[in-house]
Amino acid sequence: MSGVSTSVATLCGLILGATGLAAQDASTRPVLSEAYVVDGLMMGITEATERSNAAAAEQMTRYSQHDGPFESFVRTDPILQQVRWSYGTCTDMLSLVPPPMEGWGLRSETLAVQFPNITDTFVEVSYVTFDAPQDGQGGDLYASEQSVTITINADPAAAVTIGMGFADPNLRAALLTDGPYGYPILPYGGHSTLLGPYLVDVTGTGTENTALYFEHMIRCAIDNDLIADGLDPTTLSEMP
Repeated sequence: MSGVSTSVATLCGLILGATGLAAQDASTRPVLSEAYVVDGLMMGITEATERSNAAAAEQMTRYSQHDGPFESFVRTDPILQQVRWSYGTCTDMLSLVPPPMEGWGLRSETLAVQFPNITDTFVEVSYVTFDAPQDGQGGDLYASEQSVTITINADPAAAVTIGMGFADPNLRAALLTDGPYGYPILPYGGHSTLLGPYLVDVTGTGTENTALYFEHMIRCAIDNDLIADGLDPTTLSEMP
């Protein structure tokens, strides 16, 4: 092994060793990972998955070295991956998906067993947050869980009915209602609409959470002219 390689290996060992010592001293499981920024949704999911897997592997090593009872073992892998990416250029299905908001993230344990449902014509991504004090302990934390699921369908067949409401002003009043920024949305549920050719639906455990993500997506779509065919952009407003 060369001198450079030896130095790198030694440095890595020191870093991992220091991380291990800090992990052994941890008293609570962290809720959020450190925040990190990537280039877009797909890279975000890939990076979050790799970090989740690495953290899970570290737990196996730590547990194999744990001398006490199982109940005294404290996991140090974060519950949520706090990944971020730049948002504001909504020109296609993938770029229309916003990153998790502050305090939200991708669930690490879900990433370890299942990649989000993303195909050429469909996207489904879920984000999670907790309302309780985020010390990573106790049932109160998990009882306070809030989630949001964003789905985007690019299959033209899925948008036929709602598309008629945008194309025909006479049908619009019957099929749609005004949503954020005056953008027409489906009246039931309150968080479904057509952005460009994409049928968008935002569901979740709290109406406020879903509304925030939904508004964010509509604003981004409007700013990038990703609106449904037949909709006059001059009818839209600057305020939600």
